[in-house]
This record gives sequence, C-alpha cells and structure tokens, in this order.
Amino acid sequence: MPLLRLGAGGRRALWWPPVNAETRLMQLIRLEAGTVPGVRIFRNNVGLFYTRQGTPIRCGLFKGSSDQIGWRTVTVTPAMVGRRVALFVSLEAKGLRSVVEPDQQHWIDQVRAAGGLAGAAWTPEQAREILCGR
Repeated sequence: MPLLRLGAGGRRALWWPPVNAETRLMQLIRLEAGTVPGVRIFRNNVGLFYTRQGTPIRCGLFKGSSDQIGWRTVTVTPAMVGRRVALFVSLEAKGLRSVVEPDQQHWIDQVRAAGGLAGAAWTPEQAREILCGR
C-alpha cells in the first residue's frame, strides 16, 4: 500500500515501502488471480505475536498453510442440478530460490486430496495454472 510523503519542494508524492521478492510475487499473483473468472483469494498471514500484556495472539490458519487462500466458483454437473459451488484454493508463493517446506507440501497435498486446488507458484503464470485446475 503506498504511503503519502512530501517530496522535493514540499510536493506530495506516493512512496511504496520496500518489499522482498516473495511479497512482490504474492502481489502479482493476486493481480493475476483477479483475471481468472470466479476466483477470489486473500492473504493468509500465519504467525504469533504478543500484546503489551503478554497475551499470545495467533493469526492465520496454521503453520504450513499457504500464503494465499480463497475459492474458485464452479458450476457442477447436471447430475447435481447445475448448482454452483466454491472450490477451496490455496496458493503458496515462492521466491526464485525458495523451496516448498514439508509442512507446506503436506497442506497442499491435503487440500488436493479433499478436492481443492492447491500448489506452489514461482510465477504468476504458474499460479494461474493452479487456479485453472491444470
């Protein structure tokens, strides 16, 4: 998200904070996902932090779950009366030198076994392939 900063001569200018390659890839994947009909994905930040009082707060699904989750709307076969359903989608964004960790692969395998679309993507094009079920 851009921040508003004063530039040279007191002029206002948009400034983008620096991001690492994997964060930028996640942004590009979300943009690519927006071009696939029926797909909605959201950032899944997984982590643990503490309040000032020392209370632990967990966020996201759990360790190993993918960076981005959501759904792809599909229309099922006529045998199911043409009902539309949402397939769970789980995308793990990986930087050029990153590898899929065992807990991440387990999550991907479980989502696929349950009928969802899941995988690791090193490029937005790979994410599109996963989202399209290829």
